[in-house]
Amino acid sequence: MIEQSKINNNIPLNSENQNTSNISLFEARKFYYQETLKFVSEDILKDVLEKTTLKEIPFGDLYNNNAFYGVLDYEGDVVSPIENNTFFTTVGTANDKVLKLQNFVADAFNDMKDYLNRQAIKNAFSNQSAYFNLSIKKAFEGIDELYPATHLVTAHKFRSFILSDKQLDSKITDYKNFNQEYIKFLVDHLNILPVTKSGLALSLNLEIFSSGLIFSISEDLPDDDVNKYIKYYLDEGFICFSEACERFGFKFDKNLPFILFADLNSPAMKIYLNKYNLQDGKDVFNKRFKKLYLEDINQLKLMFYNSYNTFLIENTYYGQDYSNVCARDASKTILKERTSVSFEEYTREFPDSYWIKIYTYFKNLELSRGLTQKQFDSLVKYANSFVEIKNIKSALRIINNKFNQGAGAVYFDALQAKNKMLQQEQAVGVPDQPRIILWG
Repeated sequence: MIEQSKINNNIPLNSENQNTSNISLFEARKFYYQETLKFVSEDILKDVLEKTTLKEIPFGDLYNNNAFYGVLDYEGDVVSPIENNTFFTTVGTANDKVLKLQNFVADAFNDMKDYLNRQAIKNAFSNQSAYFNLSIKKAFEGIDELYPATHLVTAHKFRSFILSDKQLDSKITDYKNFNQEYIKFLVDHLNILPVTKSGLALSLNLEIFSSGLIFSISEDLPDDDVNKYIKYYLDEGFICFSEACERFGFKFDKNLPFILFADLNSPAMKIYLNKYNLQDGKDVFNKRFKKLYLEDINQLKLMFYNSYNTFLIENTYYGQDYSNVCARDASKTILKERTSVSFEEYTREFPDSYWIKIYTYFKNLELSRGLTQKQFDSLVKYANSFVEIKNIKSALRIINNKFNQGAGAVYFDALQAKNKMLQQEQAVGVPDQPRIILWG
């Protein structure tokens, strides 16, 4: 039996974000990682060794070492699930929203929930435990719908920004001028929102659980370490829950113990994979996920085109630019009409070679790779040599391979956390940042 004083000494006090002292908050979080989690993984487990088959607590580390779990495949490419209904199972509702998971994950969770409830009935722990009658509070949210919806908001922000400046508004006479100004706007806001679909998938992975492999069993605040410690780690059902995770192929995040994810290579999860003709983690990504770099160009085209149409809403006419005319002439209001354009006309005006340049530019910014102008021009030229022979897939693969530093890394390896993904503060004003010349 662990002494109460030792339990009390490992409470991570002052770790909530309401703590306004940065120094105190830093020390509290440091204490949680170095002392509280050590106490949980060693002392609590040691206290029940005679009663359990556990060799270690099934900790995961989604918010550090495994930050790209479910969004990078074994080749280091950004992926998202193929949103086929036969691949997903409904696991409940929350806030009037249907919750779904990959079907093999849902099956494993339902079996684990039943197992834990049976253990409670056997008095392994009480029905007041946080682990009794588990329910899912947050699950899969697909990037396919989120990408256009998110950029629609950005398009409206751009429209409002332009309309607040008549001189700037007068510069956008058609979709060509629009593209130039919109690129500038997107670069300035890159710290808020990535431009490419693959970039958005990376940045939102652990906010939207975009793989269908991760879920939460609670709506508790993520910053309250005291609550995590008392409610979850000191709960009488914690060891039984840990055993159940191992038994059914799950790990839970040590930073947020109410977030679980499928351990794709565990023997326990393999049983559920085999039910759906899946062998292992690699097979899951090969059969159920798609590489987003193959969609990025078409998504960029649609995003820019739809953003231009959003800009035109109740904004068809623009006034003359009076910055270079005399005061007498400036008193006369001259309105001109902006041209609408079909998607077919738009894509003829802006061929794939144009979008290759745009795409390379934004990928370089999003991933903070710092290409020199020479490197940038060389990469674009090489990729566009494949565009010229109508091999857009190879062109995209060339660009993707240039920016992909995750290939060959073990899937749960800490190397993934060391990729400088989305360090947006470096995106604007980086020395030797490539220019982008759209015409000429």
